[in-house]
Amino acid sequence: MGTKTRSCTDSESYATKFDRTIFYLFLATVVIVPLALWLPMRPSVAKWYLIRTVFPCLAVVWLVYRTLTDRLVVRWSLVTAFAVAILGTQCISLINAVNPWLTFAEISNSLGLLAAYFLAANTILRAADRDKLLWGIAISGSIAALYGIAQRFGWDFIPWQEVSNTPVERGVSFFGHANFAAHFLVAALPLTAGLLITRRATMSRVVVGILGLLMFGHFAVTGTRGAALGLSAGIISVVVVLLGTRERGEPGSEDSGGKAHAARWKVAIAATLAVIAASAVTAAWRVKDSDILTVREGQIVFRLWTWQTGIRVFTQHPIFGIGAGNYEVVSPAYWGDFEIERFVDDNVMSYRVHNEYIETAAEQGVIGLAALSGLIMMALYEAGRIARSDTRREALPHGLGLIAAVIGIAVDCIVNFDLQTPASALLFWVILGMITYGMSQLPPESKEPSPSE
Repeated sequence: MGTKTRSCTDSESYATKFDRTIFYLFLATVVIVPLALWLPMRPSVAKWYLIRTVFPCLAVVWLVYRTLTDRLVVRWSLVTAFAVAILGTQCISLINAVNPWLTFAEISNSLGLLAAYFLAANTILRAADRDKLLWGIAISGSIAALYGIAQRFGWDFIPWQEVSNTPVERGVSFFGHANFAAHFLVAALPLTAGLLITRRATMSRVVVGILGLLMFGHFAVTGTRGAALGLSAGIISVVVVLLGTRERGEPGSEDSGGKAHAARWKVAIAATLAVIAASAVTAAWRVKDSDILTVREGQIVFRLWTWQTGIRVFTQHPIFGIGAGNYEVVSPAYWGDFEIERFVDDNVMSYRVHNEYIETAAEQGVIGLAALSGLIMMALYEAGRIARSDTRREALPHGLGLIAAVIGIAVDCIVNFDLQTPASALLFWVILGMITYGMSQLPPESKEPSPSE
């Protein structure tokens, strides 16, 4: 057997029936998780159960099979290091955990997500597999969108109001909360757009376009303003990268007409994306009849007070935090007047900080915050490298889709907790896996020949 490396190209990879079985089981689970329900329990219960059980089992079976057949090649990139660091910081946070069982629950969730990342990075053996995964995400999102849009018009077959604290007409769909639906769609939409651009067959483009329109319609009725800003930020990043990308041609060619035509197309695409972003933001604010800073309905005030509580927790436990998953049991000791009055008058408390970064800092300390921030920045860096590569015709649109998806979630995490709701968390880690797969397909960096050569 030859020396095993961290990457293998499409031409070098081959799959047995067992490899294909593992991949299709992984794909099916990615499609099913956003649609999974287990009523009358909270919708997240079934989703987290599948994540914690199916993905680790598939990952272990794949590793054992590849090891026994002497075909073990594990793809990794810099994203992998930060992905493992996330799990490590959660384990370290056990040092100060008031309730270790809550931290163990978070660790088990992270193990499932890390297994999903591993499977996405390693069971995708060729570009066609990646496209199948993107198709699965688009189909899953569009099925959820059909249900969410139906709810908007008053049709529903599940008594959602019993388990949801948000109006059903905002399209809670299979997620149980309109915000959770938007958390998923803010990443699924850019991925679907990238898939659409790379389709060559007209019918395929039509189908993907319909799926994207369904998801955007659902996204618009959720009224989730953080996700709308996240989607807009992702679109802005795409426009910046797109306009800054130089056309690649043959060395010495002077095809000024072709370059001018490409430039016009870029401007047209940028203008279209700007309209989509403006529509998303406008729709989100209109659904809730909100003023521009959400002062009238108190959402920004609520978040500011909650963030202050999270910051107070962090300043008291800056290194290791209070233990992953322990915010809800520790935070009451750090409440300000607003949260105390809110609990006394309405018997309501915040179980989350509604800011992924502050909550990570509070629960896992500065090392946890560094791991999360590094993971997002490294994902953007590697997605950018994929977009700038010229090894494949579809590299640019897929890379831009990955960039927009990561930025969309990262921005939404400023006012929400996308990485702690199962469907959006799974999609984020699958995106990381696709980034690692994409990095494995890049040609090795050129090196100067050694004197002996």
